Amino acid sequence: MHGHIFDLIRILSINGLPPDTQYLFLGDIVDRGEFNIEMITLIYLMKILFPDDVYIIRGNHEFEDIVDHTHVQSEMRALYGNDDLIKKLYKTFTYMSIGAKIDDDYAFCVHGGICQNFFFISQLEEIPKPVEQVTTYPIILGVVWSDPYENVEEYCSSDRGLGEHFGIKPLNNFLQKNGIFMIIRGHQVVDKGVVSAMNHRITTVFSASSYCGENENMSGIIKFVSEARYEPATYPPLPYAKRIEVGLLPLEMFDKLQKKALGKRKSLGGIPNTPLGSLQSIPSRNAMIGCSNSSSPSLNRDPITRPKVNRNQLPHLELNEKPKVTTRHVRSNSSIENNLFLNTRLTTRNVVSTAGNIQSKASANRKLIPSAIPTAMTARQPEKAPTVYRSARK
Repeated sequence: MHGHIFDLIRILSINGLPPDTQYLFLGDIVDRGEFNIEMITLIYLMKILFPDDVYIIRGNHEFEDIVDHTHVQSEMRALYGNDDLIKKLYKTFTYMSIGAKIDDDYAFCVHGGICQNFFFISQLEEIPKPVEQVTTYPIILGVVWSDPYENVEEYCSSDRGLGEHFGIKPLNNFLQKNGIFMIIRGHQVVDKGVVSAMNHRITTVFSASSYCGENENMSGIIKFVSEARYEPATYPPLPYAKRIEVGLLPLEMFDKLQKKALGKRKSLGGIPNTPLGSLQSIPSRNAMIGCSNSSSPSLNRDPITRPKVNRNQLPHLELNEKPKVTTRHVRSNSSIENNLFLNTRLTTRNVVSTAGNIQSKASANRKLIPSAIPTAMTARQPEKAPTVYRSARK
């Protein structure tokens, strides 16, 4: 979402609010846009009110070494003049999950992709939270920074400077070893909002339209409408909004959120408030989400195309750039997981997936237990109880 608050408001308005719709965010919810505080506040508010219906996966822009040099820090200083508040925001990022599964064996959701030292999803289960720096674990660095590249068979270095390009061969090997049909990821601007590549085994979703005011890209999400069946939904680009030109007023949406929360919990006073200091005492979980589906998705997808990006200003969002070197909306138990992989069985009848959200509508008598959220958005309706995979570490 990259701080493009009006794209998120449009997505919520069209597809419904939690708990009627579940959302999975694929990372990069902040930075680049000019409404990062509003973006993070709205998403965190939904997570607090409906912890079983909103999930977030960590992107490369949720790491302090990246955020330190971006709009988030300058925006918070301008609005609050408080560096301590910035540090507290960074701390919340360190507890975000890295990956998620949909329908257990259908889709692996992650911000960037795969890398040479990442063979099994279970490797994420061995990494405990919190994770402060992206360079602490090579697997995490690769997962949040890497990109698919159809012109290479194996791997090659990435011109982003971090991560790498991976080809169809390692992608197929990864999917086969893990029993997964496809990967859903964000991380790259795509003109049409949603594009598939590599025999439709990897789909890129990007939900921030008119990215940075430098592009005319559409906003995209993925909706899971039945078991193992998803539909891309795209929306025309909105004018790029600058804070100096925009006045914000309360929306009817927030009243609806409050009413839904009151109806679910009787009183807002019942909403849990977990202080950061107590997070480490919470039982560990994985950073991956999963759901079980059986049908095949529609294969009528467009190939990934290169977005119109100003290379000087947006060097890390080049899409399928030729490398210079040969061979580049789930649910968690309202507690914060200590491990990087959360695997949950999300059964749905109606789901939306975007670069930053997973959306599902829960069944009347069955509930979901997700573990992580991407920058893209996914939505669907659960039909079975979720399965959560916990790390062997105590």
